[in-house]
Amino acid sequence: MTFRTGYTPDDAYALLTHWGTVGRHDQLLFTLTLDVLVPPATWLFLTLALLYVTRPFAAAGWQRLLAALLPTAYLAFDYGENMAILAMVSAFPNRVDGVAAVAGALWDGQNRDV
Repeated sequence: MTFRTGYTPDDAYALLTHWGTVGRHDQLLFTLTLDVLVPPATWLFLTLALLYVTRPFAAAGWQRLLAALLPTAYLAFDYGENMAILAMVSAFPNRVDGVAAVAGALWDGQNRDV
């Protein structure tokens, strides 16, 4: 199951149910290990690349600030979604629909085509 736009609470809980106990455990392990390391690495790469690209515009400080803020927004969205996923998986089978809705919106925010 893949989502091209944000997912709804029903989508999230259908996926959690489909995963089963082992799948939910695997998701917790993934979120607490690899998904803790990849976002900062992505943030660092994007920040350094954008700062390098905007070097000729050093006189316009707002462009360099924007170059640092865009990857920071990605990092905040990704970590926010990760925390929501941990909350949903930890609370399962109880539903936390508000958390699932926020997770779907954060996923959509970090995966938007600009």
